[in-house]
Amino acid sequence: NVGGLSLIDLPRELVDYQVQKVQFLEPVNFTKIDVEGMECEVIRGSSSMIRNCKPVIYVENDRKQRSGELIRLIRSLGYTCYWHPTAMYNPDNFFRNPVNIFDDLCSLNMICLPEKVDAPGLEMVISDHHPTYGYSQ
Repeated sequence: NVGGLSLIDLPRELVDYQVQKVQFLEPVNFTKIDVEGMECEVIRGSSSMIRNCKPVIYVENDRKQRSGELIRLIRSLGYTCYWHPTAMYNPDNFFRNPVNIFDDLCSLNMICLPEKVDAPGLEMVISDHHPTYGYSQ
């Protein structure tokens, strides 16, 4: 699972680089962030775009030790966060495999909406940690 590798523990000189400023032709209205523990770095690097465009942000938040920082950072940009745990097993999977090897394991994400946007039916983030923390991270 190469997509599950994180750059966090690598020496800074191996991962410290800058991306040239990106100019979008249209305002950004949605962004998905899944960067294996480096979500705060992405949010900080795109904070100007976030402030200007106010996109819906869908962000992975499954690192307990970084969860509080991520939530506070997104809130500081004028957002309300909602939990969105997604099951690792889908019974309608590609191979129609009926065996669920994941039990109740989930991927923990947040849907973050600009303040004053209603989200009926979603579980608002009210603390730094989701009750499901404790699964393998």
